[in-house]
Amino acid sequence: MYFFFLATAYEGAMADINTYDQPGVEDYKKILRKYLQKYMDKIIKQISEEILSGEINIKPSYNLKLQKGKTPCEYCKYKSICKFDANNKGNDYNYIGTLNKEAILDMIKEQTDV
Repeated sequence: MYFFFLATAYEGAMADINTYDQPGVEDYKKILRKYLQKYMDKIIKQISEEILSGEINIKPSYNLKLQKGKTPCEYCKYKSICKFDANNKGNDYNYIGTLNKEAILDMIKEQTDV
């Protein structure tokens, strides 16, 4: 808990925001929202370019730790349409790890220029 307290204070200080009063919290949310919007715009553009170039690979994301051995296809309502089967050659899951919120935000900040 103390780590998150310090991390919040540090991030606020870097952005010249008092994260412990309501206006500061709202300002910080606006900054994070800008980072997230910029990152999502980048991802959407990347996916659009892949689709337009003909790349439409089926590669469901799979987190072994969070999904506890249950594949994403077991509860996907589109499985009858995409016909993904890990046993077919060329079909594989996009295995993702578990990151904490700070690591994810750091990654997003590195990939955007807000």
